[in-house]
Amino acid sequence: MKQDRSLYVGFDLGRTYSQISCYDVKSDKIVTICQNKEMVDGLIPTLLGVTKEQREWVFGTEAKQLNEDDGILIDQILERIIRKEKFHVFGVLFTGEDILEKYFRKTLLLLKRYYPSESIKKIVVTIKEKKTVLVEAIFHALEQLGIEKDRVAVEGYEESYISYALGQERELWINDIGLFELDEEGLSYRQLILNRRTNPMIVEVWKKEFYDTLNLPMIKEQEKTKTTEKNEFLFLNTAKNVLYKQGVSTIYVTGIGFLGEWADKALKELCVGRRVFKGPNLYTKGACLQAMKLGGIKQYEEYAFIGKGAIKANVMLPVYHDAKEEMLILAKVGTLWNEVNNEADIILDNEDEIQIIVNDPMKKETKTHILEMDGLPVRANKMTRIKIKISFLDEKTAVITLKDDGFGIFSETSNRVWEKTIIV
Repeated sequence: MKQDRSLYVGFDLGRTYSQISCYDVKSDKIVTICQNKEMVDGLIPTLLGVTKEQREWVFGTEAKQLNEDDGILIDQILERIIRKEKFHVFGVLFTGEDILEKYFRKTLLLLKRYYPSESIKKIVVTIKEKKTVLVEAIFHALEQLGIEKDRVAVEGYEESYISYALGQERELWINDIGLFELDEEGLSYRQLILNRRTNPMIVEVWKKEFYDTLNLPMIKEQEKTKTTEKNEFLFLNTAKNVLYKQGVSTIYVTGIGFLGEWADKALKELCVGRRVFKGPNLYTKGACLQAMKLGGIKQYEEYAFIGKGAIKANVMLPVYHDAKEEMLILAKVGTLWNEVNNEADIILDNEDEIQIIVNDPMKKETKTHILEMDGLPVRANKMTRIKIKISFLDEKTAVITLKDDGFGIFSETSNRVWEKTIIV
């Protein structure tokens, strides 16, 4: 039976735990996909295992329960992929991509319990940091499952945080937005800074780390002693200091360290003049919202996220199309510089030079760069096609390449190439 591709999925691929969420059309809500009915938070350990007797692959909570006598536990999956390590399992050698494919296969099968006759239309995988080796492994692993690259996107936690925050009611993001997270590294704070005076709206993230102030070993220690006052004080004091004189009206709290009720009294104090929301599913739901946006069923106010490595300006080319002048965007503000590799074909109209427009929406500055094509063969008007390519050396330095492609059988190419470096 042919399955309907209708599922929009967010997948938080975490170092210790992973989570899956999916948009449910009937309820018009994003639902959490759980490995077991008892685990309502949807936390799935990022673990695989192979049983000794049956050589059966298990995952998540089942893998976590394996001991040395029962089989082999495969942990630190993401770290080992980043280090490009091989995995030895009962004498068989596996690559990181092989292991990740098996983990995706097992976890994504959970969707069949909820939606047996439907398959994935768009999936967004969110990870803490977009390291190239891990991103490539994710794409390859999902492709092995038959989920082609055009149905997959990979983003960082900050992007998922933005998607989640801006996917809520507008009243929750009138001002800046705060996020406290307590994960394997410790306590951290991120603040979304929204600049609505620009077009599009510019979003930046300010981050501060408090790993030594409060961390998971301290949380585990309080579980042993049954006392929460010290950690509660440390968190509340840190939160008040970091929020002092900040225009934050909404706060989100997430991470495995905030599971349980130990911080609830402190959160009530932070609620004075603010809205506070706690839950472990922020990143996976943000990724799901992004999948819905990419699939065209969720609309956002247009924005550009200026994160680490993002370009801070639009690079455009003025062209005529359908008898009117338009701006062809070669590189969009907010795009990571190492992901820009665009090209376009244009036909010259009595020209031997090209204008490149650089618009910085934050500074509200526009600069024009002229690219001259010395030695371009003389041809009849509109009989020269130029291929224009753009790439970046870093977030501020763009390389524009022009190539004479002639005009088919009417004008042979001269194979002339012109290149210019511009600062954006």
